[in-house]
Amino acid sequence: MARLPKTKKHNPAFAVIGEGITEHIYFNQLKQFEHLDFKLKPALPKNSGIKEIVKKANELLDKEYDTVFCVFDMDEINRDSAIREEYNALKRASRGKNIRFIENNPCMEFWFLLHYKRTLRQFNNYRQLELALKKHIPDYEKTARYLTAKNIYAHLKEKQDTARQHAVYTLRHEIPASSKSEMHHLLDALHIPISAPPNHNRMTTE
Repeated sequence: MARLPKTKKHNPAFAVIGEGITEHIYFNQLKQFEHLDFKLKPALPKNSGIKEIVKKANELLDKEYDTVFCVFDMDEINRDSAIREEYNALKRASRGKNIRFIENNPCMEFWFLLHYKRTLRQFNNYRQLELALKKHIPDYEKTARYLTAKNIYAHLKEKQDTARQHAVYTLRHEIPASSKSEMHHLLDALHIPISAPPNHNRMTTE
C-alpha cells in the first residue's frame, strides 16, 4: 500500500493592526516577552483611518493570515456620528470573516488602568483617563520613547490576569459609550498564558 503524504502541520497565523504608536509598541513587546511561536504582525497603516485599517485586514486575510485583529481606540469614533456610522457599517460587513474588532474605549490606556483597578467610570478621552492612570504609574507618558524604555508590556505583565477579570466585569456591566477594553479577547486568542491567579482581596472598584 502506498504511503500517504504527510500533512504539514499548520500553525495559525495571526496579524494585529493597531491605530497608534501605543498599540504598535505594546504588541511588539508582547511578541518578544511571550516568545510567540506563530506569526504575529503588528502593522501601522500609513493612513490609519477606519477604512484603511479594515482594507489592510482584508488584504492580510487574502495572503497567509488566518485571523486579523483590528485594535481601535473608540474616543474619536464616538465623538463623530458620521465616523461612528462608518465604523459600524464596516464592522457589520466584516461579520463572517476572520476579522476581529478589538475596542478600547476611550483608548489603549484604559486597558492599562484595568491592571490596577476595576472601574465603571466613563472616560471620554485620554486626558480624562491620564489622571487616573498616573495614580498607579506616576511617570506614565504617551510617547514612543517612554513606552519603549519602560517596556510597558513587561511592566504590566504580573497584573495581566487581574486586568482580564476587570475587563470582563466592565463588559458585563457596560452602558452605551461606557469605558471598556476587549483586549482580553485578543490575549485569549493568542493563548497568552495565565501567570498567576489574581489577588481578589486587593481589587478595587470605582
